[in-house]
Amino acid sequence: MSRIRSLGGGCIDPERIVPVGPDFRSQPIEHAFTWGDGVIETGPSGLYIVSFRSRRNLAAASWVVERLLSLDSAATQEAMLMPGFYHYEPDNELSPEGDGLSYCAWTGPYFAAFARTQPRHKEAMAFIRGEGRGVYRSYHVEGRKIFRDQGSEEEVVWENRDAA
Repeated sequence: MSRIRSLGGGCIDPERIVPVGPDFRSQPIEHAFTWGDGVIETGPSGLYIVSFRSRRNLAAASWVVERLLSLDSAATQEAMLMPGFYHYEPDNELSPEGDGLSYCAWTGPYFAAFARTQPRHKEAMAFIRGEGRGVYRSYHVEGRKIFRDQGSEEEVVWENRDAA
């Protein structure tokens, strides 16, 4: 069964947005997934993609990793109830080096920013900065807009990184 989501003038099929290959985690977000297959229409304001690229510390204590995953799950459930939420795609299989790349799709940047202020997200971030410090060797969060007109045969268009 397809999970096509329509919201705010946009339409995506998350099941068709898949990694481009085994090295997708090392690719820029616009090349890491098959966006052209799954982004059907974005509406005039585009779709806002927040990517989370990380390198997990493989030596982190198991209780720290378990707590992180539990907090991430709670923050995801909270986000799914928020206005403007489309889809969250976790990276459940890290590379042998601990690399991960996940993304969340929103109708706009203000919705994504509002989600960061919610209790479960704040709790997860506090854990990463406090008791769970060191669970990641590094991480980077990036937000980008993506555009596609309904019925367009053209590939999706990404907003310039400098324009935000």
